[in-house]
Amino acid sequence: MNNSEKHKVLVVDDTPMNLRALSINLQPDYIVFVTTDGAEAIKIAEESMPDIILLDVIMPDMDGYEVLDALKKSDKTKNIPVIFITGLDDNTNEEKGLALGAVDYINKSHSKAVIKLRIKLQLQIADQLYTIEQLNSSLKDALDESKMASLAKSSFLARMSHEIRTPMNAILGITELIMQDASISPETFDGVSRIHSSGDLLLSIINDILDISKIEAGKLELIREEYNLAALLHDTLNMHILRLDSIPVEFSLRLSEGLPDVLYGDVFRIKQVLNNLLSNAAKYTHEGEIIMEVKTRSVSQALSYGNDSDIELVFIISDTGVGMTSDQVSRLFDLYTRFKTESSKATEGTGLGMSIAQDLLNVMDGTIHVESEPNVGSVFTVTIPQRRVGKNVLDSEVAENLRQLRLEHTDLAEHASKLGFERSLMPYGSVLLVDDTESNLYVAKGLLLPYGLKFETADNGFKAIDIIKSGKVFDVIFMDHMMPNMDGLETVRRIRDLGYDKPIIALTANAMMGQSELFLSCGFDDFLTKPVDIRILDSLLNKWIRDKHPLEAPETAHPHTDYDYDDTDDTDDTDGQDFHYDLSKQMLDAFTKDASQAINVMESLLKNRDTYTDEEVKLYEVRAHSIKSALTVINETELSDKALKLEKAALAHDMEFVFSETPAFIDELRAVLDKIS
Repeated sequence: MNNSEKHKVLVVDDTPMNLRALSINLQPDYIVFVTTDGAEAIKIAEESMPDIILLDVIMPDMDGYEVLDALKKSDKTKNIPVIFITGLDDNTNEEKGLALGAVDYINKSHSKAVIKLRIKLQLQIADQLYTIEQLNSSLKDALDESKMASLAKSSFLARMSHEIRTPMNAILGITELIMQDASISPETFDGVSRIHSSGDLLLSIINDILDISKIEAGKLELIREEYNLAALLHDTLNMHILRLDSIPVEFSLRLSEGLPDVLYGDVFRIKQVLNNLLSNAAKYTHEGEIIMEVKTRSVSQALSYGNDSDIELVFIISDTGVGMTSDQVSRLFDLYTRFKTESSKATEGTGLGMSIAQDLLNVMDGTIHVESEPNVGSVFTVTIPQRRVGKNVLDSEVAENLRQLRLEHTDLAEHASKLGFERSLMPYGSVLLVDDTESNLYVAKGLLLPYGLKFETADNGFKAIDIIKSGKVFDVIFMDHMMPNMDGLETVRRIRDLGYDKPIIALTANAMMGQSELFLSCGFDDFLTKPVDIRILDSLLNKWIRDKHPLEAPETAHPHTDYDYDDTDDTDDTDGQDFHYDLSKQMLDAFTKDASQAINVMESLLKNRDTYTDEEVKLYEVRAHSIKSALTVINETELSDKALKLEKAALAHDMEFVFSETPAFIDELRAVLDKIS
């Protein structure tokens, strides 16, 4: 209440003389209400909301205990402090009153001054509690506003990142295909590789933004599964071996004896942490050495975790790089922190990597410890609790091969030096690609070619189901999420109903929070976001094909150029035995097919504008989504943006916008087709 206002006091006593005495004593300082009846006291309390109530115990009809009980049961009056004031001396009565919720119990024999002081004290307490409640309410409102702002920001970042992925799919996919062409000149390759590297850096920034938005929203997902430790180390080091070979730094891997062969945990997030640490080590070390040590220790030697982890996996990455001051170490895990080197130029990146690494480790119950000294180097120690699967240990020959880290001088090694990592040939593997957008199939086929895989394609879910019904089995099916008539989720459900149990991986441009849970719950085994990061694609192919085949299969695979190719699409007349992409022709042929399908669907909806169905609107949305991607492949970005607006309008069922803007879009799309032809 306002400090300038008087407190209101309600006095309840069935003896008029007592009421008069208390009123005279209190009126100079308080606004006083009086009553001799318990029921009337309850009514006055609800209407006048006094700041405190002085309540007699012994009264006719309704005693003080009954009055207090009624006050406490009312949401309106339950917080009004009540002091029992009585002539009873029995401690039992005092205990009963306090137990019912009275704040004090005063004997009428006390002096007037004592009574006034006890009332003043309780009012001070009540005022303080009211102030605290107001502060808590303000803090809660501020916290709610902050959470809403954070969620809005995270949602915006995630959606923005999702939209950037569409043109990035074209940039990375097409440059990857050009770089595979051995006939291009060194100058062309250098220019294209710079485009690819810049696009790759942008993709890593997008992924960092997505991870930050997930972490801030508390939606970061762990996908735990059994994994092979040797494969984890191979794939992680494979990402960095060529960069390490390009700098005058000696790299060594030290593996402790008795490392477990198979573990259970989130292998993708562990790789992400290690990639950040190794990338920084290479970035800041210009001479000397980088050492990565791997060991384990039992939980009995470490901490006790609230899960079924029985060991700690320990990675120690040390370098002789520029090092850090104590102040820099204290700021190392802050968002957007980048340190400058002697040249006063900050290194590339967003400064999100180490912050994300720490957050990932926190989610995995892990830790990271840093020791560093300027001009001497740094040591990062990471511990991650994991569950050991089985009793097998890492084979000594496998461990020695990992330590050697040598690329053979083959065509594959040469190509690896161009792309930044080594890819394993898998001519024993088979893949089915399912995507309704011909341009996306074109890019995906090109990305899979260097692996020597046998693959087929289907441009809708019905064809994919027919292929499976024919008895064909694939090592992996890549399934587009968003397709007309029957989307990827429904297609997978029907395929699973046929008893097909081989891996199916979702292809989606949606990297929003919760997508992995959606796909895994609907029968998918994994998912791959567009634009396709060739390193993540490589990791998935290694996981679901290479590592599932007998050891002798990968060992006997050798580089070759005769890729087996089987495509169910009758419109593709490419000779699979000598598969060299004519980029412009094949790309434009694919786009022409996508555009024609989009125009047919859009014109059909326009004809039925008075009788359209929800299914027709959904098909329109899917085709707008598909042509949006296809337009970016041929660099028609402005028209792609218009397709995006149409897609969103159909999704929101904004038919006024759809019907008003579609005719002009179709005209522009036909103009693009005329230009191509």
